[in-house]
Amino acid sequence: MAAQLGLNVKVMLDDAVICSGITGKKIKYNGDPIDITADDGAGFRELLSQSSTRSIDISVEGIAKSAVIKSLILDDTRLVDGVYVLFETGERIQSAFYISGYAEDFITDDVVKCSFDLLSSGSAQLVPSWWQYVVLALRFDGSNGGTSIIDSSPLANVPATVAHAYTSTAQQAMGVSSLKADGGSGGSRAKLDYSSSSNFEMRTSCTLCFWVYIPTSGNTYEHLLNRGDGSSYWSIERSGGYAQLGCANFGRYGVRGVNVPYDSWHFITFCEDGISLYLGLDGVVASQAVGTATGAGNRPFSVVNTYEDYALNSFSGYIDDLIFVNGYCVPEYKANFTPPTSSLIPS
Repeated sequence: MAAQLGLNVKVMLDDAVICSGITGKKIKYNGDPIDITADDGAGFRELLSQSSTRSIDISVEGIAKSAVIKSLILDDTRLVDGVYVLFETGERIQSAFYISGYAEDFITDDVVKCSFDLLSSGSAQLVPSWWQYVVLALRFDGSNGGTSIIDSSPLANVPATVAHAYTSTAQQAMGVSSLKADGGSGGSRAKLDYSSSSNFEMRTSCTLCFWVYIPTSGNTYEHLLNRGDGSSYWSIERSGGYAQLGCANFGRYGVRGVNVPYDSWHFITFCEDGISLYLGLDGVVASQAVGTATGAGNRPFSVVNTYEDYALNSFSGYIDDLIFVNGYCVPEYKANFTPPTSSLIPS
């Protein structure tokens, strides 16, 4: 009999398996309805499309791989961050969970069967399978004027340089703030740089996506993202009523023609699969052949300038929810799609 999708499920805590060999599981996605039935509704019930309380209840039976859950319960620490349910597709459900109804059955001296319920607390999120390939994930949430830039990717990169760039509550595409880059000349150019690493080598299959807000006023030509090798970059060129977005990578390709309107937020996607690149604006995608990949190796990465080469103008504007997926081309971004309405970065 062929394996069924979803049969291989693991319960994880901080990336360690705490329950596997699961023989029984049930996931219940709850949503209590809001009844707005009126007396003059001709006898028909009317419900709002939104629910009053949303929650996820997960019941699990399997082999205890560690004593972590039992230790938490004995310490009366039942509400736990870092717990997630991992599916064989690579997707996972992530939330803070309350551990309820833990029981153990001692099968043999070496095997302990356990059962318990996980009750979500707060928002729950389905994290996509490609998250394992993410090398940079910047929410840019922070206080107004803050320079502590947190990377939510599994690598938790720390910037090498932050200058004339800070979190701002004046604009945001997602969350409470975005990154404000004050483009300029000389020493006043904006910088948000990450040191050289093989994680930024721009592999054959890769994906970049972010939200951008480009003010009307600014330099004609500005560098946005750059991989620090002098020939791999994303730039904007102000022209008339819009800014034209362009990109290049090791001379394999150069593409322009994505016209980003001023003074409003827009979702930019860039991905390649080794055959074509796909550059998108608000879910409308154009493609172009790219040929054979070249130029692997350690590379630095700059979010709003050219790494360690500040002769060119740095970006002046706002950027939010930037994600760099290296080693995987997100298939949804290869054809027209609906832009996200909430952050793609797990909180």
